[in-house]
Amino acid sequence: MKRQLAYLFVISACASGLQAQTTNAEILGTVRDASGGVVTQAKVTVKNIETGIGRDIETNADGRFRMPQLQPGSYSISVTKSGLAA
Repeated sequence: MKRQLAYLFVISACASGLQAQTTNAEILGTVRDASGGVVTQAKVTVKNIETGIGRDIETNADGRFRMPQLQPGSYSISVTKSGLAA
């Protein structure tokens, strides 16, 4: 059963590299449950609000994810994991 998780996750967005005229960014984060434990193999969806284009990535063994090569804009982020209740 796939449900939306209401977990705390830490996100930081930054421009990639230190080169002039950089137009890409990335979102980094760690997905944690209510007790502070990391959530592994969770599906993280990053969706550009203006274009509606989304990309998925899975958290690693440390609950971390990295979504590189994003165009500037506003994004929504959702996390799901099969078998866990919100």
